[in-house]
Amino acid sequence: MYYTMNQLAPHTKWQAEHRIDRIEAFALACHVDGGPQSTLAPMPVRTGLLVKLTAQDGAFGWGEAWSNYPPKGNLAKLELLIDPIGPTLFAAEVSHWRDLRPALEGDLRRMIIHTGEVGPFAHCLAAIDMAAVDMAARRAGQGLAAYLGAEQAGRVRVYASSPNLDEPCTLAARLSAAGHTGVKFKVGFDLAQDLRTLSTFRKNDPYGFSVFVDANQKWSPDEAKITIDAMADFDVGFVEEPILADATPADWQSLAQHTRVPLAAGENITSAAAFKA
Repeated sequence: MYYTMNQLAPHTKWQAEHRIDRIEAFALACHVDGGPQSTLAPMPVRTGLLVKLTAQDGAFGWGEAWSNYPPKGNLAKLELLIDPIGPTLFAAEVSHWRDLRPALEGDLRRMIIHTGEVGPFAHCLAAIDMAAVDMAARRAGQGLAAYLGAEQAGRVRVYASSPNLDEPCTLAARLSAAGHTGVKFKVGFDLAQDLRTLSTFRKNDPYGFSVFVDANQKWSPDEAKITIDAMADFDVGFVEEPILADATPADWQSLAQHTRVPLAAGENITSAAAFKA
């Protein structure tokens, strides 16, 4: 599904040629045979929602709204972009891309509270935030990382994410043939099952794969300590979201201090304040 909305913004603090006058949204979906199994729910469909902002001078930027579940969540968020977010964006009065998301959060606060759609609104505004800074970086003639002041990396390692685990004994060979050197498994179904999967994979891995695991917030803090300790012997590179994303900082700190396995988190944090914490 593709949607575009045009509107010349009223006179604002934006320089005239920098005013955003078009939003385009692209809702994508792909049915995946043998797709990932998560403790959250089966995921037979992988979805996405891409957002493109274009200014009057032709400059543009791209962003993405998180939408992997439920299966048609990207369509619901597309509708939020159409209204009320779109008209609010066109009327926003800001002078810098960093001010755009806070301004929209303020202008839409009552609507967000009224609808109870805190997460979907946050995902859509994150996409707009991304697109706005992408546009600014393009205007500056820089890559996005350089524009944001990040140190440049010559290479970034990637991994195969959430493969089907029905045949773990042949998985390393299949992934290696596809060019992968790392893999992330979904865990949290049953500790004995998870340990069997890791053991079987390692026994049939002559390639020295980097292995990571994702629990999708499955465990309590105490369960996480026991489970991660059991998995550490399989040289796990990190464990993603072992506990609830909104667990207290004290719970996260306690878990981090307990285990030698690095913790990964962040994908379910939807505000700057929570991310900073």
